[in-house]
Amino acid sequence: MLHRQIGKVYITAVLLSSVAGFHIAFYTTAGLYAAFGFMTLSVIWFYTTLMAFLSIKRRQLLPHRNMIIYSYACCFAAVTLRLWLPS
Repeated sequence: MLHRQIGKVYITAVLLSSVAGFHIAFYTTAGLYAAFGFMTLSVIWFYTTLMAFLSIKRRQLLPHRNMIIYSYACCFAAVTLRLWLPS
C-alpha cells in the first residue's frame, strides 16, 4: 500500500516537473543545444514514467522495474548536471 502511494506521488511529481522542464527549456540562456537537451530529457523522463505506470497496470513487473529505474536515472540526470556546474 505504501509503495502505491509513493508511486502516485512520484508520477504526479514527474508529470508536473517534466512539463515545467519542457517549458523552461524555451527560456534557457545556455543556447540551442542546452534547450534541446532539456526538452529531450523532459520527454524521456515523462515517457519512461508513463511506460512504468502502464506496465504495472498490466501486471508486468520486470518492464515496470526497468522503466522506473530509467525514470529515476532521468530524474537524477538534472541533479547531477547541477552538481557538476560551477556556482
